Amino acid sequence: MLTFLYCLDKNYNIQALVSISSILEKIDDKINIVFLHKEPDTIQNHRYISKIKNNRFINSIEFIQFNKSNINFPKLE
Repeated sequence: MLTFLYCLDKNYNIQALVSISSILEKIDDKINIVFLHKEPDTIQNHRYISKIKNNRFINSIEFIQFNKSNINFPKLE
């Protein structure tokens, strides 16, 4: 079973959902999807997420709040 990780903010919600829809059209096995998101409620409550959640090839969808306060990215502000 494959797991797809999407790391994004609300500006890329539509692109992520289109990407997942495309994947779901081409697979024949169950998948897991994980969203590491700055504002997960913006995608969790998106009108198209229910279509994805109800797809027969979705095993699980997880939404994780990204918190950069505990992470040090060298040479990045």
